[in-house]
Amino acid sequence: MGTRWDDLEILRLIDKFQEQHGGGPVWSVHGRDLMDQLAGPPRVTDDGLIRGFAHELNMARDAGLVTFETVGLPVNPDQNPDFYLQNLRMFALTIAGQDRARGRLVVQPLPDSQNDDGRLISRLVLKRIADVIETEYSADQVPVFLEESGIPLGQAGPSADPGLTGVLGVLVALTQGSSNRRALRGFIGRWLDNRLNTGPDDDTRASLLDQLARQGWYLKDGNLVTGDSSAEVGPGFPSEHATRPGTSSPADARNTVVSAGARTRTGGRYAALRDHLARSDSSPVTMTFAEIEQLVGPLPDSARRHRPWWANSSNVQAHAWRDAGWRVDSVNQAAEQVMFARGSTGQNHHDAQPAAVPASTYIDPAVAVALARRAAALGFDAAKLSRLVEELNDNYGRGNAYAAHALLRSILDHVPPMLGSSDFKSVANNYSWSRTDKAYARKLLDFKLQADDALHRQISARPDLLGIDDLPPRIWVNRILQECAD
Repeated sequence: MGTRWDDLEILRLIDKFQEQHGGGPVWSVHGRDLMDQLAGPPRVTDDGLIRGFAHELNMARDAGLVTFETVGLPVNPDQNPDFYLQNLRMFALTIAGQDRARGRLVVQPLPDSQNDDGRLISRLVLKRIADVIETEYSADQVPVFLEESGIPLGQAGPSADPGLTGVLGVLVALTQGSSNRRALRGFIGRWLDNRLNTGPDDDTRASLLDQLARQGWYLKDGNLVTGDSSAEVGPGFPSEHATRPGTSSPADARNTVVSAGARTRTGGRYAALRDHLARSDSSPVTMTFAEIEQLVGPLPDSARRHRPWWANSSNVQAHAWRDAGWRVDSVNQAAEQVMFARGSTGQNHHDAQPAAVPASTYIDPAVAVALARRAAALGFDAAKLSRLVEELNDNYGRGNAYAAHALLRSILDHVPPMLGSSDFKSVANNYSWSRTDKAYARKLLDFKLQADDALHRQISARPDLLGIDDLPPRIWVNRILQECAD
């Protein structure tokens, strides 16, 4: 099981139990039973997974999708999530929850951005936003940017999680209290809408809007507002969906703008490239970067500098050619040419093939050489470390995201003795880093959870791929390894 739970699968499981109970509340199972049934054997023991499941249930309840009762004494889900789940009973889906679980789609006008129903924004989304901001600004510039962008630093109060620092700590603190949440929604909305001094690049913006749309968040006039996210249809549901008054089938709603995330999938910056390829009768098709830019506008620098940008992955640009039924066959970044060939449709993500292009490195070769020399000087056998670095660079160059995640996690577990530590947690928390490098180390510590997810998440009805661009920025890793080599 990975580090993330699928809220749709949770709702479907509750719906199944309700059918077995004649449609009434489910009294015979508690929250822990739901989690173990959804995960399958073996029994879930990881505290982070248990806490995450409790968080998903609370988010579903706060979103008005499910109701349940707490028996016994109140328990803080952050402090003892296992016991908290055991105290949850009488699960029942609301009408909105039934619509989502059964594949119905309700198209409603977006509400007033000043309304606050207490719905939470996923911490994973907040972390992505924080990482982008902290990459853009130095530690002393961040408070200035936040204040000038309307974040009330003096009123936010302490974070509910004292272990969180930096921008993420501020954003999480703003999830407490309706006035803080309004400020947070306004800030994220303006940031996503490029109304602040800086904002995300196009690809990051599209990806975040898609994640937010899945949680029922929409961008409206530079604000985030809540609503019903578009329902997804999974196996076991008939192709002709039953509807109730006020609902429409997904087919009827395809011409309706439901969410910002839906807009990125049906249109978006790279739609013209998708349409161009869809109209082409010959295969393969070779295009220059300049020809592509005539269709979609200027390409980001990463398209010219980093081969993984062209990987046939789940990234926004890859959706364009894959949705048209094409894949990237090869790329010559020096000549600024890309060859597309008919292949993966983009609908089945498991069909994606890495683009056969010249490899680029993830770990700097000079750092790799210095790292091996330093390991040998300290009396360590550097053969395995050198092989891990070599294979990581090779898989990064080929766009093999899962292999790259696994290899980077192995390297992070392998090098702590070079810094006098027993594990990477001690490296991140106890080593004498500069402020910037300590931030890098702590973000890499968080990355290990993502790597665990890449390795252990079980198959489900919902596509959930990591792309090569989901790896941490190269500068974080190279700086930490350079410290090991010094």
